[in-house]
Amino acid sequence: MTSLPLDRMERFQEIFDALRGGRHLSSDNEDAALWHAWRGHKEAWSALFAAMGLRLVDDPAGFCFLAREDVTSTAVPKMAVFMLVLIRHLCDADQDPEAALLEGVFAVADLPHLAKERHRQWLALVEIRTVENLQSVVQSLIRLGFARPVGADRFRFCLPVLRFVALCQEALRDAMVDVEEASP
Repeated sequence: MTSLPLDRMERFQEIFDALRGGRHLSSDNEDAALWHAWRGHKEAWSALFAAMGLRLVDDPAGFCFLAREDVTSTAVPKMAVFMLVLIRHLCDADQDPEAALLEGVFAVADLPHLAKERHRQWLALVEIRTVENLQSVVQSLIRLGFARPVGADRFRFCLPVLRFVALCQEALRDAMVDVEEASP
């Protein structure tokens, strides 16, 4: 592993604070400059966080984040259900979720989340019932680096959103295994 003095690690405090705060750094979100600074010394960053008992994940899709087991935020389940509904909607519309998420620009007012009863039931489980609640989730997604604002009332997803796509795919695979095991 590469070791580098902290004073030579470009933008150390900003990167450290962002990652410890749960942000996902990537080249396509508001933290692009931090991501590029991290990228220049990623082995040193990994070693530093490992020494603190933390695991820095360098995702092959082009983003990094701290893997955390101690997350107690209520925002995480809300973001997960929000993304599940959106991915389900994209699949139902025969769209490739990954491409649609990364290439599209979304407005909260146009989101499909509150249009179907089954989606409203899923969202109610995590206390999302209104457009204002959806806006709050979008703000969390932006704050954590999963999305970035585009103008006053629109947003675009960033590479870290692929974590949610992977989780949904994994859940689908698990569900299919359960169905296959239950079949005679």
